[in-house]
Amino acid sequence: MSLDQDVAILARMPALRNFEPDALRLLAFAATHATFQPGAVLFEAGEMAQGAVAVLSGRVILADGGPDIRTEAGPGDLLDEMAMYVDTERTVRAEAAETVTVMVLTRDMVRRVLVEFPASAAAVRDALSDRLDRLSGEIGQIGQRLARLDGE
Repeated sequence: MSLDQDVAILARMPALRNFEPDALRLLAFAATHATFQPGAVLFEAGEMAQGAVAVLSGRVILADGGPDIRTEAGPGDLLDEMAMYVDTERTVRAEAAETVTVMVLTRDMVRRVLVEFPASAAAVRDALSDRLDRLSGEIGQIGQRLARLDGE
């Protein structure tokens, strides 16, 4: 894939769509690309994540260790988004269902880009804050429902 194609894929990802165009270009340029053959393991649950994984082509099977809990990721999906910002463990195992090409966005690289592009950093902060607010509201609603059930 060309640099412009990589940038276009990153720009469509919800976690990255508010990044400035030049910030996305730098991310795409500095990212590591890897190709995995069918059956190859991209990463295991419990491993420390060094960054997020952007799926450029192919399908990835994600399994959390349960017998029937499997999902798929494909082109344009970003795996382990939070690993771009904080230390975290992988929560699922990722295996190539077919030939898969990915771009690895390491935490160190993303942090350097955000220092160079403060408007992108502000956009990330605002987006994460909005998501946290929504999540907090949803948790509050669940708590209210549980309290009503407990009182019955």
